Amino acid sequence: MANWLMISIWVLRAQILSEVLNRFILEVKTYRNYQEKDITINLTGAGTLKQALAKENPDYFVYRNIKVNGEIDKRDFDELASHYFKSIDLSGAKVVAYDGYKADMVPDYAFEANEYLESFKMPACVKELGFNAFRATMLKEIDLPETIEEFGRNTFNACFYLTDVYMRHKEPPYWISWCVFASKFDDLYRTLHLYPGSKAKYNAHRYTKNWIKYFDNVVEDLDLPASIL
Repeated sequence: MANWLMISIWVLRAQILSEVLNRFILEVKTYRNYQEKDITINLTGAGTLKQALAKENPDYFVYRNIKVNGEIDKRDFDELASHYFKSIDLSGAKVVAYDGYKADMVPDYAFEANEYLESFKMPACVKELGFNAFRATMLKEIDLPETIEEFGRNTFNACFYLTDVYMRHKEPPYWISWCVFASKFDDLYRTLHLYPGSKAKYNAHRYTKNWIKYFDNVVEDLDLPASIL
């Protein structure tokens, strides 16, 4: 009788534990599916992103993708980097100068070692990428507009998941340091995407060899702008 009672108790415990685990798994799966929400912030002025987000009061574990429109400065980059955003879209934003930080520039160290950032769209008319701006992030791909004139050292260094770089410069940039795309895993296959007719120009440029060695493939598959077709 005692043995039967003990067995019944253990069976009951197992059933309860199984039910609890099933509910937990369901809740985790539901929460993960719910994470991919987007938020768009239209700023009234540079340096106001913190206040705008406080007003919206989003759950940062749920709203992982953000688009910011309007003028921004160094303070807004700091605010973006302080949250769990997986995707940041600044294509509708314009960087203005603030307290010694230049206009049309992604600041030095802007997102360095950000373990959440997988996708980033550059600000409108960006001209310069700062030192270590995206170093050691989780970026998977990056689109580099032709407006970029200067690449800071280590900009994309140690981006171990960066597989695709879309370079919109029809002519090779005058100088990109060897370390901009350096430090990648040997088993990571990385592709540089160029406009048709650009590959030969890049290969002929005297500085290209220093950084292009961190790409396993170079393809000319970008669509030419309508203005030059």
